[in-house]
Amino acid sequence: MPEVLYNNELHEYTIDGKVVPSVTQLVKKFLKLDTSWLEAHPEYAERGTRIHNELADYFRGLSEVKDLSEDAYALAAYVGTPDTTCIQSEVLLWNVTNGYAGTADLVKVNKNKGIDWIVDFKTGEHLNKKYCRVQLSLYRLALMDMGLDAKDANLLVINPDGVSNFEPMSWEQIEALLKDDFVPDEDQAKQVSRLESRLNMLRPFKDEYDELEKQLRTLMLEMFEKTNTSKYSSSEYAFSYAPASVRKSLDTTRVKETLGDRVEDFMKETTIAATVRIKPINNEEK
Repeated sequence: MPEVLYNNELHEYTIDGKVVPSVTQLVKKFLKLDTSWLEAHPEYAERGTRIHNELADYFRGLSEVKDLSEDAYALAAYVGTPDTTCIQSEVLLWNVTNGYAGTADLVKVNKNKGIDWIVDFKTGEHLNKKYCRVQLSLYRLALMDMGLDAKDANLLVINPDGVSNFEPMSWEQIEALLKDDFVPDEDQAKQVSRLESRLNMLRPFKDEYDELEKQLRTLMLEMFEKTNTSKYSSSEYAFSYAPASVRKSLDTTRVKETLGDRVEDFMKETTIAATVRIKPINNEEK
């Protein structure tokens, strides 16, 4: 059996001394998720941690139902009275074959030592169903890699709205989510991380610059039109005014309708250099 450890301070798992990604990290990577909004709302993460800790103690038999908060009780009620002979809480899982580890909120074992349920508790009211399906499937694959019978396990998410059941995914299905991604080597990753951090620091200044430039353009446009002039220079910038005009352009739709297949005779090829688009994601809503 491999030695699997979780370092709570570093929030990282190791298998036989080697750091491996967590299930959460893999899910975020597979689905290209951004959860940085949690950093702006630490109260959500704190609430989730508190409720998970309450449920873990309850299903381990370390506390009683009267000790549960209203939120934790609402989630625990879907599982029923804890039976520590079949209900395992905060279960450390690992997958040596695919190189990851994680911790399932709750696993229910049947009398044949097979797995009936794999449960994850969610404290929010709205589920990201794709996230849940991948997360629970990774738990199931880990249990199977550990030699346990989880082939027919029910993948359940319990949240304030009730219980949701998810179809399992194979590793090949999950891995396909990564088909367009690459993993930089260590040196590349360090360079990318350094430049990303620097770029992110400068983003607010670019946004402010763009907004001020927009205001300045509007103001100068009003001044040029009011004074009927077209040029102005200061110690910082030179401005020039271009009046409104009408430009003619080729109506490609009419050309195609007129020439039909012959339109290809009038087209030319232009080589466009490869490029990389950079899109900030840490402000997007999920």
